[in-house]
Amino acid sequence: VWRSRWLAILQQYISSEMTFIELEQRLASGGADLSKYGVDGAKTIQDLLAEIRSGFSACVLCDDGKTRRILCTVRIRLSVQHGHHSQILSETEEGRWFETTDQIVKLPLDKMRCGGLEQALEKLWLSSVGLSAEFVNEHFERGVDLVYEEEKKTASYPNLDCVYIVHEIPYWVRDPTAPCCHALGLPEGRSFRVSEGHANGGCKIHVLAWLTLASNPIHQQAKDLRTWLEKSGLDM
Repeated sequence: VWRSRWLAILQQYISSEMTFIELEQRLASGGADLSKYGVDGAKTIQDLLAEIRSGFSACVLCDDGKTRRILCTVRIRLSVQHGHHSQILSETEEGRWFETTDQIVKLPLDKMRCGGLEQALEKLWLSSVGLSAEFVNEHFERGVDLVYEEEKKTASYPNLDCVYIVHEIPYWVRDPTAPCCHALGLPEGRSFRVSEGHANGGCKIHVLAWLTLASNPIHQQAKDLRTWLEKSGLDM
């Protein structure tokens, strides 16, 4: 059975009672530059507070003097087989992430509450890829869940170390030639876009692409994809 000290800490410190002043002090004590919050696309302290109060994350001042944001995430790894090589469905990062992490593509992902995997997974499929749970169950084969941890910076909250407890769920397309898969850019492996509507009336565009696990490195394919997106005038 998989065990994580960070998961135990997350469960211990999740609180709906944290105040704005408490969070601000905790961030400042851990060395965060609060002047950068809410600037140039970064989220605000109030955004982080809402996330914490909703049970998605905890913000903990650790023994090494760093403040860390700890949260669970769910990722989809959807693969399709073409002869002797495979392709993985990837999503382009938002522009501000290029400058912070040099990360151009990612697997479709979203944050989740502890113990809320299936609900978060269903929401992720619909919001990021535009697919219902019924479609996924009928046309994709689900593999064994992989759970691991990542610690890295985030563009959303400047200078804040984040620990991600990742639940990566692998899937395989059963029949990429099926007509219902054409909207996913299959079987050719074309890029496509999904529009996600927000409650406030806004809209987010997810740009998704099939990257090949072959001789051409994923990193180079990602650079090629970024060039294509910029030439196409797409907002990332």
